[in-house]
Amino acid sequence: MYLSAEDRNRLEIQKLYDKCVRAGIKLDPNFVKNYSPKIYPSQYLHHMLIQNEANKNIIEEDAWKNSMVLYRQYISNPQSPFFIDMDDILPSLESVINLIRASNGKVFIPHIFEYRDNSINILRYLLQTYPIDGIECYYSSFTDNQSSKLVELCKRKSLLISGGSDYHGQNKPDIDIGSGKGNLSISISILLNWNNVPIFYNGEIKEEERE
Repeated sequence: MYLSAEDRNRLEIQKLYDKCVRAGIKLDPNFVKNYSPKIYPSQYLHHMLIQNEANKNIIEEDAWKNSMVLYRQYISNPQSPFFIDMDDILPSLESVINLIRASNGKVFIPHIFEYRDNSINILRYLLQTYPIDGIECYYSSFTDNQSSKLVELCKRKSLLISGGSDYHGQNKPDIDIGSGKGNLSISISILLNWNNVPIFYNGEIKEEERE
């Protein structure tokens, strides 16, 4: 039995507040009390921390401007003082994969380059540790070069290729369904090989694939 999204968000926001206070981030004393669990914790934190210019000295400029960068580069980065470990709240990756398999689904690694400096390390770890079916090669923020590298990797390792806009409605108003930020185009041809393919396991990524 797992927590609802709202209950999970409440726990995460408290963890975030504690981490931010220890890191010197200036936040309203009622930060936790005023939080609505219908909002992503990272979006709420971003909105609140940019209210105080002093916080600008603690995070990088791109994270100051963008809540998603704040999430990918800080909150979900194990090397960051703002990292939130949710292992005690979320189901394990093994159990998620088992549920996907039981439902005849495919296991994909999503939007890997969103994790910036950690992208290649995360990708390598996932491919070496878990049975992965494919990689999301086309994504709203990916460059053509990034997509090409992922497609080449999938072809070489017999992995499935997928793509998506990451449309989330009002939570991501700059992303439209199907077209992403306006220039996303995903060919239906990538679906042709989605049946009867070998599962890639215990793989490797060479240095020349680094972005």
